[in-house]
Amino acid sequence: EHQGALCYPSCEGGWNGRLTRCVKECPAGFKDDNVSGCIKPASYGRGAGYALWREDACKKDNPKLGCQKYGALWYPKCKAGYHNVGCCTCSPDCPEGWKDYGIGCTPPMKNRGSGVP
Repeated sequence: EHQGALCYPSCEGGWNGRLTRCVKECPAGFKDDNVSGCIKPASYGRGAGYALWREDACKKDNPKLGCQKYGALWYPKCKAGYHNVGCCTCSPDCPEGWKDYGIGCTPPMKNRGSGVP
């Protein structure tokens, strides 16, 4: 596989060549940054929260998700495939084994050696 002035061994299916590395392809909904990461789909807000004494109102308004306490307020739990970041934001999960860096995920990588001219 030609990249720049060098040729590298091809990566197996499901992996993309990035100079000396093979990088796992981004999952559906994620955007490849063409370097070595995958930008997550949009996060979403989970509202301003419910006062500490209004747990029942939170649970009534969010029967499918349920609620969780964060600080002195109750918030709807994030939907499946998302996790809370601070009190009020639900961010997409990275695939298992990938590193989360906030706006994106670092996929697994394999060394494919140095290129040859």
